Amino acid sequence: YTEDIIAEDSDEDSLGGNVTLLGQVSKRVGVVLIGDALQYNYANSTDYERGFGTMIGALGIEALFSPNFRMGARAGVQTVEYEDDSLDSGNTPYASLTFQATPMPATRLSGGVTHSYRKSDVYPFASQKATDVSGRLEWDAVPSQLTLTLNALYRVGTYEVDALPASATDTTVYVTGDKTLVAGSAEAVYKFDKATSASLGYSYEDVSSDVDA
Repeated sequence: YTEDIIAEDSDEDSLGGNVTLLGQVSKRVGVVLIGDALQYNYANSTDYERGFGTMIGALGIEALFSPNFRMGARAGVQTVEYEDDSLDSGNTPYASLTFQATPMPATRLSGGVTHSYRKSDVYPFASQKATDVSGRLEWDAVPSQLTLTLNALYRVGTYEVDALPASATDTTVYVTGDKTLVAGSAEAVYKFDKATSASLGYSYEDVSSDVDA
């Protein structure tokens, strides 16, 4: 952020890596082994030590039910380690369910549900437990030229006292609870040729929060 008053609470850095191993059980079924690591640090760590790191270990399955429909499911454990010594490490179930469908040649549907730790959107919390439900629709209104896309996201993030640095809880009482996000977007992309395209989009967000203004 360019404004100092916002940057001191909201600037963040992240570094992550992912390893995915896929084994084909049959022509229609694959087994997936996932390892994921992510480290977050916030600009204001000199005031509140909000940095944290997570690791995910999960096993999944990918199934092709037909040429036009596939699903994937992943389940495992996600651990979290906080840089603030007063915060205990923790873990939460990690789960993801996704699908991809092509009901018609010009129409593509995809979506999923995921539960995991993620970065905090609320100062001075270090992290949140979030459940995301998302969907995407793509339609080639004019094949090879005009594509229309709709995206939707519903997220419930839960903020708990276990993710508050001790220096924050010592000075002020912070309310814990949920932050709900409803977001959507629409985009039209027109391709003039293979190398040139133009897009027009619109996005919408509605936030309801127990934990911040």
